[in-house]
Amino acid sequence: MIIMRTLILLFIGLISTPLHATLSAYLDKNPLLAGETVTLTIRSESGKDDPDLSALEQDFQILGRSSSSQIRMVNGTTTRTHDWLIQLRPKRLGTLQIPAIRVGQAQTDPITLEVRKPELAQGQLPEAFIEFEADKRSAWLREQITVTARLYVRGDLLSGSFSEPASSHAVIEQLGDQSESQSLRGTHRYRVIERRYAIFAEQSGTLTLDGPVFSGEVADSNRRSQGLFGFGTPSRSLYAAADPLQIEIKPPPSDAATWLPAQDVQLSQSISPADGPWQVGQPLTRTVTLTVFGQLHTQLPDFTPALPANTQSFTEPAQEQTRSDGEQLIATRSYSTAIIPGAGNALTLPAVTLEWWDTASNTLRQATLPERVLKLTGAAPPAPTPQPQPQPLSAADNSAAPTPASIDTGVDWRWQVAALTCAAGWLGTLLAWLWQTRRRERSPATAPSVPDRREVLRALEHDDARRCRQALLDWARQASGQALRLDQLSQLSDDPALPAALAALDQAAYGGGDNVPREPLMQLVCHFRPTTQQADGRAALAPLYPE
Repeated sequence: MIIMRTLILLFIGLISTPLHATLSAYLDKNPLLAGETVTLTIRSESGKDDPDLSALEQDFQILGRSSSSQIRMVNGTTTRTHDWLIQLRPKRLGTLQIPAIRVGQAQTDPITLEVRKPELAQGQLPEAFIEFEADKRSAWLREQITVTARLYVRGDLLSGSFSEPASSHAVIEQLGDQSESQSLRGTHRYRVIERRYAIFAEQSGTLTLDGPVFSGEVADSNRRSQGLFGFGTPSRSLYAAADPLQIEIKPPPSDAATWLPAQDVQLSQSISPADGPWQVGQPLTRTVTLTVFGQLHTQLPDFTPALPANTQSFTEPAQEQTRSDGEQLIATRSYSTAIIPGAGNALTLPAVTLEWWDTASNTLRQATLPERVLKLTGAAPPAPTPQPQPQPLSAADNSAAPTPASIDTGVDWRWQVAALTCAAGWLGTLLAWLWQTRRRERSPATAPSVPDRREVLRALEHDDARRCRQALLDWARQASGQALRLDQLSQLSDDPALPAALAALDQAAYGGGDNVPREPLMQLVCHFRPTTQQADGRAALAPLYPE
């Protein structure tokens, strides 16, 4: 049994050892001058699995790759090899390492590569170089730091790449577009490409910014064209890298409750409708906008303006953005609140305050939006009350009418005749009025009109709560002849489910709810019939041809 295990282990060792030995990697040159490219060759004798090159992307730009295979026979032994050729350009100067590269189950050994600056004669300027500078060497945590990168290139630039500064502990945003100009240095004219960046450190301590790197091709007039039939522009490679920057980042002061470093902070507001009238029970919109100069919107503190008392209100999700004016970033955040004033003659919009740190004067400041009082017009409309119906006169009322008494012969009989004539005319008028009243009770002269309910039904069909709320208020004004609040519409029906449905509609329109019972609202507008009093409240025209 022991012999069998020993044989198995020896067999495994014999198999695994060649697998490791059949994978190798080497470079065509080492050390390397800045701007040069290097070819990495990976050779395998055990298979054709593609190598995983993702580990190279940290320090190298992969310019191209190719592969080839060949078979050799030596003394009756067949050897198959597969080569991968990867062309690389280093991203920085110094000592770099080509990490172990996996091919199938095997991997190569790491390779150390030296990348050096080219040696220049005294006073000689390179064909390409980068100036990299910051506007400050010390800054507060999350304060905007402005850095400028200028690339100087001599000659006819055919192509190239210009990387951004990099740091794992900062947010980096470009300020505007790059600019181009020309500059004369010594006896050489350079093309200058300038970019500006806003840097926001995310932790205190020493912040290290890796400088940008340039690699490109310029026309080479000293070389003959290598293209087909002699066409094409001969070129040579250029490379330039900026030295890293180090900036000291200070932590927030201990007395700063809310940390917002900025160059300036402004609070503003707008009211819609802007000039009123603002009425009880009718919605208005207050929009509060926070504008911060020298900051990102993602760095703004989360605050919500206080809501007025004795109101129904709903604040929409904040709208925010960051823009650049070329010199600094400007962050904005807006809060819009729909407010329905309750009872009262005035609505007080509370003041808004925000603490921030002035990076120019290194002092704690406070941005303030003072309170504003809106004068309300039109108190809450009263609930509709039934109007009294005219009643026919009773017999007791008729007793008040003058009746002929015993005739005093001493009175002038002509006055008696005139009085009797007036009494008869008055009695005839009274009887005609009573007959007309009873006729209206049997058959109304003007049928109450049914208000248009189509807009309400369309809004319910499309689940549009705000549209339905407004359409229902318009319908109620037509139905009752009065301007009613939404909660007062429950007085137009005996349905016990209507008040809850109206409250749910109000919540959906301004509070974000979506559970609106449709049936009570449809029953209200579909089965409502105005009463005679409501019809009389709306002036009805007399018939054109009375009977």
